[in-house]
Amino acid sequence: RERFKLTLNQKNILDAALDRSVRAIIIDGPAGSSKTWVGILSALQLLHRKSLSGIIYLRSLIQARDGQTGYLPGDLHAKAEFFNTPLYNKLSEFLSKAQISQLEKEQRIVTLPTAMLRGYQFNAKAVIADEANNMTFDSLFTIATRMGMFSKLFILGDSEMQNDLGRESGFAEFCRIF
Repeated sequence: RERFKLTLNQKNILDAALDRSVRAIIIDGPAGSSKTWVGILSALQLLHRKSLSGIIYLRSLIQARDGQTGYLPGDLHAKAEFFNTPLYNKLSEFLSKAQISQLEKEQRIVTLPTAMLRGYQFNAKAVIADEANNMTFDSLFTIATRMGMFSKLFILGDSEMQNDLGRESGFAEFCRIF
């Protein structure tokens, strides 16, 4: 926290994340407003304080509307790797490559597509749902219902941004309800 100059909003988000009574944080803001950055910083702080045992990073595996992604070879991990670039870009701002590798090896950083969440329950985890504007209401509901004991949920999105779903995003409605 001391290494980075935080805005007042970022400080408020970090303070809320470190508050044990806060179970979920929804950040709605335009592209470039540091939603992913402050979400990952908060999760790392919680991990460092041993308040949580790991980070789960969730994204919807959808193509951009232009459909130019094409065929992605490999298993699910290889196909999802492209979608996890924002996570690793932000992690590299806070941690060394060796630290990131160690967290991955210990499975303390796990990435999952939102379509694969049925049957999961996340206990003592920071769960980051990034690009939530590209998620349906049902996907967001599924994520929220996977939260177990001592976990903290971060839902990050832009309710004003065009989504790539090809149908209505559930993020604005989720924000309105909460």
